[in-house]
Amino acid sequence: MSEISFYRKKIDMPETLVIFLAAAVVFLVCSYILLRKNYSDFYTKEGLSCFRKGALVSEELMVQKSLFYQKGLDLFEKSVAAYPAAAEPHFLFAEAVYEVAGNAGLARSIDAANYGAPQGAQEMGFLSLAEKEYLSAIARQPTNAIYHQRLGVVYTKEQQRERAEDEFARAVMLDPQNISLQVYLCRYFLGEGRTGDFEIHLLKAVELDKNAYSKTSWEMQNFLKSVNREDLITR
Repeated sequence: MSEISFYRKKIDMPETLVIFLAAAVVFLVCSYILLRKNYSDFYTKEGLSCFRKGALVSEELMVQKSLFYQKGLDLFEKSVAAYPAAAEPHFLFAEAVYEVAGNAGLARSIDAANYGAPQGAQEMGFLSLAEKEYLSAIARQPTNAIYHQRLGVVYTKEQQRERAEDEFARAVMLDPQNISLQVYLCRYFLGEGRTGDFEIHLLKAVELDKNAYSKTSWEMQNFLKSVNREDLITR
């Protein structure tokens, strides 16, 4: 072997080693991220299963029912811990917490302080937890209209109407073609007695529905009947 070729070989070996080590590091990092995501998906799946089982238990068996829901909450919380940078685990945890907040029996049976709420807060504690997790989901995926809508729903429960309507407006801006969102806002403004805003979103919902189905869908027909606006039905 000539001196030149031997010299080149001595130089190439460290470069090859550096490339190999860099590739190994990338592989390990990707494997770690994937593993954490798989754990997150597993916890989410099991959490949903617990909530479905809990929903089947009678309200008269609240202790048994609350055990399913508490186990589900624990699993959703683990999902967030396993994959904290992702928006969906935070959103699903928020949905789970909000569901518990909506059931007075569950809210009394499960200690909200276990999940970071002030001691003794219970229903309002669960609502504040839901708000926190929805905000975390939005911070990670700010263009998701559903996240903003759901945060707005929490604000209505907390009697923060102005903040709720700000979130609803953001949701519409992000997804103006969403028929379900327009229908929700129809119901919201009808409940608030604001007929002008109700009419705006009603006509928009009917227009979107007609553009999507060429005639009024069964779902829209049922909604229009429920608000006594059958005159807008196109058959």
